[in-house]
This record gives sequence, structure tokens and C-alpha cells, in this order.
Amino acid sequence: MMKLELPLVLFLLILTSCKSRTPRSIFNRGFFKECITLDDIGFMACNGVKKIIPSGLIVPETIEDYTNAKNYCEKREYGQYICIVDPDRCSVNP
Repeated sequence: MMKLELPLVLFLLILTSCKSRTPRSIFNRGFFKECITLDDIGFMACNGVKKIIPSGLIVPETIEDYTNAKNYCEKREYGQYICIVDPDRCSVNP
């Protein structure tokens, strides 16, 4: 029984010490609340609550613009994450 316990304990120690890191945790990025504009001009809905759109707020013109901006940021962040985690896989264009 002793021969089986040592490898099992070592495996469990290794398993518990492995901590999955994500780009969000490395860059300490918070969660951003998302709202949607309403047909009522000047209003938005955030988690089902109707609010006035504050002045100076930048809103994408189309859903496609929003999606492109979000994808761009996620890809940039993931690229930086790869460079930090595995510099050999980092593809930097000079």
C-alpha cells in the first residue's frame, strides 16, 4: 500500500499547485458592465434598469463596430499574455 500512496500524494500536490492563469488575472482587468441603448432616445438599459445615457459617453455606431472593438482588445490582450507566459511563441513584428 505504501508504494501507491507516495505517487498519489505527489500527483495530488502537483495537481493542486497548478493554477490556471488567464489574461484577465495577469493584467488585473476588471469586469466591465455592459448596457444597451433603447429605442427611447437618450436612454439605456443596464441589467434591466432603465437609465439616462450620460453626456460624453462614447457609443459604437453599430453592433459590428462594438464587436470589432471588443475582439481587437481581446486579441491584443491574449497576444500580450502569450508573450508573458511563453516568450518562444510570442510573435512580435519588428
